[in-house]
Amino acid sequence: MVLRSSHRTLGVHENPSGNLQTEFEHLLSKGKKMSHLISAQFITRTEAWTAYRSIYLLSMSYSFPSTSFNRRELAKVQSSPINALLSAMGFNRNMPREVVFGPTTNGGTGLRHLYVEQGCQKISALLQHI
Repeated sequence: MVLRSSHRTLGVHENPSGNLQTEFEHLLSKGKKMSHLISAQFITRTEAWTAYRSIYLLSMSYSFPSTSFNRRELAKVQSSPINALLSAMGFNRNMPREVVFGPTTNGGTGLRHLYVEQGCQKISALLQHI
């Protein structure tokens, strides 16, 4: 018997069959809502960086230790909020993603790609269990 519907457990839509479509759609809608909220109001560059670090990263990466998305899926999830955050931070929203996600020591902005964040979350969860 295959369970087709996902069950929300502490904010994560889990499915015993491994189907992550519900969680993907939830992250996609959360990202779009966040981008609308950021775009709809004036915030300073400092406030944009604070929102990125304390709200966006924590909110979007909450489910990463228990889910596995590929790079393309997470790029789609983060495209809208990253564009809004880049504009709020004073950067061109069309700047190359290599620069956006590059380290500050090499001239990048220092933002983290969600795919990398997912890997860090998984490694951290593994180390906490060992």
